[in-house]
Amino acid sequence: MENSKDILLLENKEIVALCISEIGKKKNFCNECKLEFGSTRGLRQHEGKIHSKSEKILVCSECQKMFKNKYSLKVHLKQVHEKSVKLPCDKCGKILYSKYTFKNHQRKNHPPDAKIE
Repeated sequence: MENSKDILLLENKEIVALCISEIGKKKNFCNECKLEFGSTRGLRQHEGKIHSKSEKILVCSECQKMFKNKYSLKVHLKQVHEKSVKLPCDKCGKILYSKYTFKNHQRKNHPPDAKIE
């Protein structure tokens, strides 16, 4: 039977191992709203979309929709006008043009408990 001293030593080793595994991992927190992001790129996209104080407006040449940043305009062009991403639904065959719309389609039209007839 382990005594309390052995258990405490084991717990301390686990804590130290956890701390060592976290060393060097850069945390990407938004300075304004304190949300954490898995990458610096995700943080920069968030800042540009949500906290941009820029008055600069970018306009889509195809449909005149307005955007605050280059990234949003670029994604819009790829997904809406170029339709470079094509995700076919394996349940009904519908083609969707972004991961977001694909997941949304799956959730609304093919919930896990729904049966295909």
